[in-house]
Amino acid sequence: MKQLRSLRKAKGLSMKELGQFVGVAESTISLYENGKRQPDNDTMLRLADFFGVTVDYLLGRENELAIKNQIDVGELEMYPIPLVGKVVAGMPIECEEYIEGYVYINHRPKEEYFALKVFGDSMINAGIPDGAILIVHKQSYAENGNIVVAFLNGEQTVKYLKYSEDDMYLVPANNNYLPIHIKKTDEFLILGKVVEIRINL
Repeated sequence: MKQLRSLRKAKGLSMKELGQFVGVAESTISLYENGKRQPDNDTMLRLADFFGVTVDYLLGRENELAIKNQIDVGELEMYPIPLVGKVVAGMPIECEEYIEGYVYINHRPKEEYFALKVFGDSMINAGIPDGAILIVHKQSYAENGNIVVAFLNGEQTVKYLKYSEDDMYLVPANNNYLPIHIKKTDEFLILGKVVEIRINL
């Protein structure tokens, strides 16, 4: 269950801490994450409820990449999503003081999205230049290697999320910048996952 490991890492929990929350041993969490054992129904429901995801997502049955949950509204109809100048942890995306305008997508999503303009070149080798508009799926978790919008110690940033068993990093796509090691003492939240990049030519 690689999804379980991703969710745990995003919350900054050890296997022992997660086990305590759901009532199983640390070694059992390790077996779940390595695919050597599957939780029983009650434990699966507790895990899904704890992380705020579906059981299908934990089991890998959902393709959680963005626009999977779209409802087609026709080629000519466009749906607005807010273009925010700043994403603030704990504040709803709809808060008017942070909305600079709207961008449009050609479907109505079932889930929440927002758009964000990029300032800087730290992700240029990922095809995200200064001034690009990112379409972001609002979520508090991400998998290893996803490009995320994150809130770190009072500032928002766009980077690759990379982690191992013990460490988590925000990694730029530009050799002029160094990876950022996320420490347990840091104030860190994932605000969303980048699902589309728009560039003005």
